Amino acid sequence: MGKKAWMRLRYLHPALAADVTPRGFQYVALADESDIDKWIETTFVVKDWDPSMESPGCLDFSIAPIVQKPMFYCFPHTKRFIFRTTHMQADGQAATVMLHDLLSEMKRLDAGGEVIRAPLGEEVQNLPYSAFDSAGITEEQQAKSAQLISSLPEPRVNEEAFEVPSENNALNPGAGKAQTLEFSEEQTLGLMGIAKRLRLGITPLIHAALLHAGKKLSPNSNGTIHSTGLVFSFRELCSGEPLNAASRAAAPRVCFWPVQVEMSDDFQRTARNLKHEYKAMAQRKKADMLGAMPQYLTKSASVLHETYFKGVAASFIGDLSDVFPETYGPFKIRDILMVATPADERIYTGIQTLGKKLFIRACYNQTYHSDSQIAEFLGLVRDCLYASAMLGVEKPDSSYMAKL
Repeated sequence: MGKKAWMRLRYLHPALAADVTPRGFQYVALADESDIDKWIETTFVVKDWDPSMESPGCLDFSIAPIVQKPMFYCFPHTKRFIFRTTHMQADGQAATVMLHDLLSEMKRLDAGGEVIRAPLGEEVQNLPYSAFDSAGITEEQQAKSAQLISSLPEPRVNEEAFEVPSENNALNPGAGKAQTLEFSEEQTLGLMGIAKRLRLGITPLIHAALLHAGKKLSPNSNGTIHSTGLVFSFRELCSGEPLNAASRAAAPRVCFWPVQVEMSDDFQRTARNLKHEYKAMAQRKKADMLGAMPQYLTKSASVLHETYFKGVAASFIGDLSDVFPETYGPFKIRDILMVATPADERIYTGIQTLGKKLFIRACYNQTYHSDSQIAEFLGLVRDCLYASAMLGVEKPDSSYMAKL
């Protein structure tokens, strides 16, 4: 059934079969039924789950190797699957759209629905529009973007406030690993209540905890500036039909907005500095920011210190319960883990809620970081939240504070 549902996605989201080249994306329309059968044969992999890939608090993605095309790995005996794709072909929301469509198709097939094979070549209508075209970024809009850039502060050439120590820097990256810091429903409610009482909001509070945890892992640094990119989606700006080519496109539709934040010894002050940046971003028009992003990113990247590439990146995914219903017919969702696996020395963190519980996931490359180092990092994140947000619940007594 999974393979039949995956075939349906080939029609709904044909960009899954596009090639990424230095000059852009290349797609060849389906010309024969054997084309889709060959695609399924190379991209749908059924495997046995390897218990050695999963240790306490840690998941190794070597069991689902990344290649330069989207892959679907199915592990029937453990009732799991892993969908892997490059960030050039999808962002987090694109992944949720495709997974929702796949699970919906499995539900339809289980209810007795017939396998749908669309007319050959018709799938091209679902190829994504370009980001600027879909979001309506015109020359006039780009002119406004130039005005926005001129009003922004000049990027500062400073030593970064911290770097996460790494090793084996000359070696090629591995497949990636992830560890998870899980909060109970009670702890999640407590944390949100503290964030509200401090008038910070949950996003700046957690973001500050990530930075202060990274700082505690870092060698001594005289820097106080943290350079990062705040991430926001612009899918609501995307218009056009069909929806799978526009607002539901299997393509990146996120903006990375460069900011530099002053880190303080005071955790709450750092959180307030972050809140200021989030608030300033929210007050600007997304279309103006999107038009300005390429130029402003280039301008900011030119002054970044090398330790920027050894820091912590944060992505706030949101509440996945709003996207995925608990059940799809007879299929029940037990857990969802969404991460961006780095090919460099950074730690990518994904913050999400599911079923009223908060999850902070740290994804890292095992070539450059050890499991114990990342477990320590997540433990420090939790310590920051306990010490500065005063959750008031008992800390777990465990060397691995990350719980998968």
